[in-house]
Amino acid sequence: MLKLSKEFATGIRSLGELPPEQRKKLLATLGEMKCGFDFEEKVRDAIISAGVDHAHVVETARAVIGLHYLYASSPENNLQEFSVELLKALTEALSDSENPKTPSNEVLNEYLDAASLRTSAKASTLLFDVERVFMNAKVITDIRPVFGENILEIPAAFIIHSLRVSYRGDDDGDFFVGLSTKDLKNLRKVIDRALLKADALQKIMPKLTKEPIDPE
Repeated sequence: MLKLSKEFATGIRSLGELPPEQRKKLLATLGEMKCGFDFEEKVRDAIISAGVDHAHVVETARAVIGLHYLYASSPENNLQEFSVELLKALTEALSDSENPKTPSNEVLNEYLDAASLRTSAKASTLLFDVERVFMNAKVITDIRPVFGENILEIPAAFIIHSLRVSYRGDDDGDFFVGLSTKDLKNLRKVIDRALLKADALQKIMPKLTKEPIDPE
C-alpha cells in the first residue's frame, strides 16, 4: 500500500489549490515537455514561469516531481488505478491535519497526464539504480622521490598520479587509486572508446524510440 509523509501530502494538496490560470499555464507547459534527465530543473522553471509565488516554488516542484517518481515506480501502470491508490494515501496522510481536504481525482490526473515526466522519472531511476553513483573525480599528480642511504641525496624520482573518485550511495564517500602515467593513458583510451560507442548508439536511437533522451 502506498504511504506518503504528511509534508509531501500537503505539497500535493497545494497543487489543487493553485489559482486556475497558474494551474492551466503550468499544466500546459508540463504537457509539452520532452523527456530528459534535466526534467526536474525544467519543472522548476515551468512553475516559476506559471507565476507561482516564489515562497512556494520548491514545495510545488517537489510535489510535481515526486508524483511522477511515485507513478514511475508504481506497479500500477494504469493511471486511473494509480490515482485511486494515491488518493487513499493522501487521505490517510492528511487525516489528522488542520485541513484534511485532498485534491480531486481529476486534478491528480491532470498533473499525472504528462507522460514525458513519468518517462523521465523512470529513466532517472534506471540511471541511478546502482549501488554507487559517480559524483566527481580528481587526479592529483606528484613527484615521488626515491631516497638512498643518504637522505640528503635523491638518486631517483618518478611521476605518480592519484585518482580520487567521489560517489553517492548508502555510504557516500571517496576512494583513491594510484596510477602511473601509462595507466592514465590506458584509462583515457578506455574512456575515449566508451564515448565513441555512446556516439554510435546515440545515432541509431531515433530508429529504436520516438523520443531518445539527450545524454547531456
